[in-house]
Amino acid sequence: MWQPWKLSRAGGCVIEALSHLPGDYVVASDIILPESQVEIDHIVAGPNGLFVIETKNWSGDVKCKGHDWFVDRKRIPSPGRPAQRKAAALRQTLVTMTYDGERKIPPVSAILAFSHPEVTVGVQEPAVPAMRAEELASFIIHYNVAQLVEDERAAIVRHLASFPSRMKENGGFLGLKFISRALRPATA
Repeated sequence: MWQPWKLSRAGGCVIEALSHLPGDYVVASDIILPESQVEIDHIVAGPNGLFVIETKNWSGDVKCKGHDWFVDRKRIPSPGRPAQRKAAALRQTLVTMTYDGERKIPPVSAILAFSHPEVTVGVQEPAVPAMRAEELASFIIHYNVAQLVEDERAAIVRHLASFPSRMKENGGFLGLKFISRALRPATA
C-alpha cells in the first residue's frame, strides 16, 4: 500500500504515476546522494534497470529536439543535462559503495517528467526521454536499460535505503513495502 505523504503537487502527481508500477519495482523519492549532496527527485529500481526521474512542474507548450528546449516558443536551458548529471552521479555513488561496482552497477537512465496538468510535451529525438507524469509507469516498464537480477536489485535498494532523504525526514520513504520485501532474504 502506498502511504500518503505531504508532497508538492508535482511530487504527488509523479508518485501517483509511479504507484502503478508492478511490485518488483522500488521507488525512492527526494534522495540526497551522501558525498556529492546531489538531490534526486525520484529513483526507480526494477528488473529492467535503474532510472532517475527529474520532475518539472511547467505549464504551457514544451518542445524539445535533442538538448534544444522551448516553453511556449521561448528557448530555455536544457533540463536534460542536469538530469543526465544526476543519473551519472547516482551510478558513481553506487559504484564506489559496491565491491566490483564498475562491473555490477548498470547504466542509470535519466527521465524528465512534466507534472503540471496544463502542459503539452512534444519531443523529437530527445537526449533524455521526456513525458507527462502519467506516462511514466508504462514507459519505465517497457524501457530496457539493463537486466537487474533480484539479488543485484536488492543490494542496490539497500544502498538507496541508506541515503539521506527528505521523505525519511518527514516520516516516510516511498516504496517502503517494496524495499522491505527486497531486503528480506529469499526463502527456499
